[in-house]
Amino acid sequence: MAAVLGFYVLFPALIIYLCIRFPLADKIGMIILCYAAGLILGNIHILPAGSETMQNSICEATVALSLPLLGYVLCCVFGSMALHGLFCRIFKIDTDTFIITSASAICSPPFVPVVAGALKNRAIILSGLTTGIIGYAVGNYLGITMAYIVKSLLQ
Repeated sequence: MAAVLGFYVLFPALIIYLCIRFPLADKIGMIILCYAAGLILGNIHILPAGSETMQNSICEATVALSLPLLGYVLCCVFGSMALHGLFCRIFKIDTDTFIITSASAICSPPFVPVVAGALKNRAIILSGLTTGIIGYAVGNYLGITMAYIVKSLLQ
């Protein structure tokens, strides 16, 4: 069973290495390669008998962990977007600035000129780039601070 568990841990690492090392594997994509390898290995019966229980356990644990994480991320993204929209409405900030600062916060500052071009409003590029860079700077320290706060609460 240790060999099977090692396989489940090391095989994705091998796929990541292949995608970094070889451009063709990177073009195909990690998820597609892992899915194809899983289909092939599952159908040629190369895995030892009894590994199905371990597969089911890993799958159940993954789903049990991923659904709350998905809910948390959705609440953070849509909650922050709703809060951003509320503050923009309260302070009477125009729609283009709302859109460009949202794009810089969600995507990153390099996407700001693309969004400004789509909005046909080049004057808002500076505000988008500024908020994106400030968000990166402040967000790093806020993230580290929150990690320390959560760590102290869990002890």
